[in-house]
Amino acid sequence: MKHINRSERRRGPGATAEPRAFGPALPLVAERRIGRVGIASIAACIAATLLFLAAVAPAAAEPKRVLLLHSLGRDFAPFADVSGRFREELIRQSTDPVDYYEISLETARFGGADQERPFVDYLQALFAQRKLDLVVPVGAPAARFALRHREQLFGAAPMLFVAMDLRSMPGAGVTANDAVVAYRFDLPAVVDNILRLRPQTVDIAVVTGNSSPDRAWLEELHREFQPLTSRVKFVWLDKLSFAELQKLVATLPPWFAIFFTPLQVDVAGVPIGQERALESLRATTSAPIFGTFESLLGRGVVGGPAVSSNELGQRAASVAMRILQGEAPASIETQPLGPGRPIYDWRELRAWNISENALPPGSEVRFRERSLWDLYRWQIILVATTLLLQATLITVLLFEHRRRRNAEALARRRMSELAHVNRMATAGELSASLAHEIKQPLAAMVTNANAGLRWLARSTPDFDEARSAFQRIVADGHRAGQVLGSVRAMFEKDSGKRAQVDLNGVIREVLTLLEGELRAHRVLAQTDLLDGLPEVSGNRVQLQQVIVNLVMNAVEAMETVDDRPRLLRIKTELDNNNHVLIRVEDSGPGIGLDNIDRIFNAFFTTKPRGIGMGLSICRSIVEAHDGRLWVSPGVDYGSVFQFTIPNHGQKKKDEKIGPEPLPRAEQRQPAAAPAAREPVAILRAARRL
Repeated sequence: MKHINRSERRRGPGATAEPRAFGPALPLVAERRIGRVGIASIAACIAATLLFLAAVAPAAAEPKRVLLLHSLGRDFAPFADVSGRFREELIRQSTDPVDYYEISLETARFGGADQERPFVDYLQALFAQRKLDLVVPVGAPAARFALRHREQLFGAAPMLFVAMDLRSMPGAGVTANDAVVAYRFDLPAVVDNILRLRPQTVDIAVVTGNSSPDRAWLEELHREFQPLTSRVKFVWLDKLSFAELQKLVATLPPWFAIFFTPLQVDVAGVPIGQERALESLRATTSAPIFGTFESLLGRGVVGGPAVSSNELGQRAASVAMRILQGEAPASIETQPLGPGRPIYDWRELRAWNISENALPPGSEVRFRERSLWDLYRWQIILVATTLLLQATLITVLLFEHRRRRNAEALARRRMSELAHVNRMATAGELSASLAHEIKQPLAAMVTNANAGLRWLARSTPDFDEARSAFQRIVADGHRAGQVLGSVRAMFEKDSGKRAQVDLNGVIREVLTLLEGELRAHRVLAQTDLLDGLPEVSGNRVQLQQVIVNLVMNAVEAMETVDDRPRLLRIKTELDNNNHVLIRVEDSGPGIGLDNIDRIFNAFFTTKPRGIGMGLSICRSIVEAHDGRLWVSPGVDYGSVFQFTIPNHGQKKKDEKIGPEPLPRAEQRQPAAAPAAREPVAILRAARRL
């Protein structure tokens, strides 16, 4: 027995309330002296209070008594789902104390008056001194029992018949003191649902039990399905034991479907729990199973239009509360609850290869397995966003890296073009010296030619002298050709290829070329070249340009020197890292300490006619050869420019330096001549500082 009141309703439907006794609250009296008059007055008040409460307490504490009579057992589906929802709603809606009784009619499985007699005696003894305010039979078996023994057990108590199909409800026994909350299966809709989802269905196996309620329902099924026999064939399995039924459903051909109805007792008289029976059949069946109650969904049935057990229990609780509040049962009319919108089990649809496109419009699919997207949606979005940001950042970095490489290549090409322009400017500035260098061999050639002709014009020609004159003409011609080759080299663009370069030889060639300039400026050149100096891997034209620029800078720096010799010293050696070191030292006034740190900056110059690019280009060329260029004050006078280049043993042959190779479309100029035969090229104008 349960005593349901407001406090239990607040605790929730699963809580069980303790019976409470309602009585007066006695006042607490402190241990102190009081007068006899005070004691008498208090005693009189207490006595009057007790008499009043004794008079009103029975009426106030009298609870409503409700009997819930289960068919076949408290856990028998679908009645268990209906009664569970009924209890929850009754507790939630109740405002007064309720004595709630639940009794299971187990004997309904077996039938017969002899089976019911002990159960009737038990109920009669239980409620002999307890007047029931409402009797709620759940299911058709409980309804039949309550109607048969109404006068003997329940007297004039109103009845609320719940969870039964009207076709199995004996309407002749319902009185004006009764209310009905029923349902009605749409059996043709069940067949339509099966054929819609499984058009290949030819036979429907009807699974039902062999108890008295099962047989009554079986007759109704025969009547309902008779008009549908032209569309599909029905196979009745009520004459099989449950063990035989399990074996049969495991061998059904693919054109079969199973219609499952509540099982109570099989033909062998074995009680069958509906949930266990359904789960056992689903584990072995070779055909899909369909049912009529929503509560069966998730236990093995595919689904379809079904009656909601929850809604049925909720309706019944609402009607029960109206009866308990004094409303006449006859005035309460409820329409039978029909099937709701189609509901399907996603797992069964997949198991039987039923497409969701075949479902009726408005269908609900339950038990859908949650995908990774459903389970970790925000985590996936976060990771995807992070990866997208990283990919975007990497793309931007790669794009910027490519842009930087292209910009560097473009800068190197521009530097090469600028160097070419400088060479042209240098050729113009050295034109007087070059003209003098060319004029001397030409004048010598003319003089030697005239001398040779005179030796031949004698009466006795002197062939030896003439031969000597002609040999001097040839030598002067080669000398003029070398000068012209040097001038031509100034207008060529270098190829950027590396090769083995003898820096001692380059220095000698530069000094030979600039001999006229040195003589014109009264500069004495001294060389201290290391014998056996290792060759370096580099671009001969570019290294020539560096040495020419440094030599011409030194020559111009000594233009104002008159009080001491104008001395140019060039030295080659190996440094501590085994790199080739070239020193170019002059005896000029030197570079101010405040300008040493800026001397290699582009466009910085201390010369009136300079543009500040010569030393900047020299530093770029040296660094492109993995070397270093720096300047320091001389010991007594002037400045010392030094640069290092790794020797050939420390570098790979044919390694690219200087500008990146141009695209094929831009490689239109002829390849440079081999380094061994390439003339000395003046690559930088000395007067750019």
